[in-house]
Amino acid sequence: MAANVPNAIFQVTAGDLCEFANLLIYSATEVARLQLERADLSKELLTIDEVSDMLKVSKMTLHRWDKSGILTKVEIGGQRRYHRSDVEAITKNRKTR
Repeated sequence: MAANVPNAIFQVTAGDLCEFANLLIYSATEVARLQLERADLSKELLTIDEVSDMLKVSKMTLHRWDKSGILTKVEIGGQRRYHRSDVEAITKNRKTR
């Protein structure tokens, strides 16, 4: 709106400024929260090499497990990742056998 009327003069109250500041703070807090959630998600995803080492299986085995539904991959940026919780479940199942 202000761009359409470049020479306009606006009257702003202290309450308006406080409301605007609170909105900015809330928005910044939400952005930070979302970034932390993404960071936590990346910690919970393992690379194919990490999973292969953890489970002591080949990358081809991981590929076959994905095809058969034993361990489902997650594609991120064209790279395979696996949820840590899924890998740990397989590890736990192996120990109970």
